[in-house]
Amino acid sequence: MLLYHFTPVVHIQKIISLGLLYLVESDLGLMKRFAAPSCVWLTTDPDPTGKHGLNLCHAEKEAIRITVEIPDDDVVIWSDWATENGMKSNWRRSMYESGGGRKATDTWRMVFRPVVAAEWTKIENLQTGEVYDFSDAGRIYHQDFFEFTQDYVPAAVENMAKRLTRGFAPCVTEEDVHSHLVSRFARQTACGDSAKREYGAWLSETGFTAYVFDMVYVSLIIVGGFCMGTVKKPFRDEERAVINLRAVA
Repeated sequence: MLLYHFTPVVHIQKIISLGLLYLVESDLGLMKRFAAPSCVWLTTDPDPTGKHGLNLCHAEKEAIRITVEIPDDDVVIWSDWATENGMKSNWRRSMYESGGGRKATDTWRMVFRPVVAAEWTKIENLQTGEVYDFSDAGRIYHQDFFEFTQDYVPAAVENMAKRLTRGFAPCVTEEDVHSHLVSRFARQTACGDSAKREYGAWLSETGFTAYVFDMVYVSLIIVGGFCMGTVKKPFRDEERAVINLRAVA
């Protein structure tokens, strides 16, 4: 089945480096994040203009179109999934409104696994006409690791700060933060154990775990919390981590 995924220009090099479209929130409800398994969002509609909620994002998510070919058995129709999983009517109405109406949401499809580069057929910039070469997709370098991991920092900080404010301060360690980041990486990429070990080693080597751990305490200061650690440089420019997720997924 031929489907389309849209993303802003700022994300495309990271996607190519990862060699996959990674899993994100499936938005079953408003009050609880990740209430249902994460997914890759797709559509049967090749024209994103003013539809699918893409125009509501601060980034230009209508800019890049990634065409993919997915086995029919792997594709889930969003409207059917929403009904089967008990999506509340008020939230469903909100999805209709933000997504451009029933006609638009009827084109939505979901895949509950990463979509790897072998399933991509074309990546193009709809604004400039540029077609991207993704023949080297799947090679992750340290800068891409950093940018990918930055997405997790707010959630990691929020999670650990909540534990501290609930009186679990002695239990929160850098190891907790490390485990949390690796778990989120594994969930979004559905990678294998080898990739998790590579990623965990990168977190340690570059000081990223310590950086996030310090951010937890910085966040507590902002809300009247405890003490601040020294923010460490998250990676050294000369360091480079290379991994092929397709080989271990």
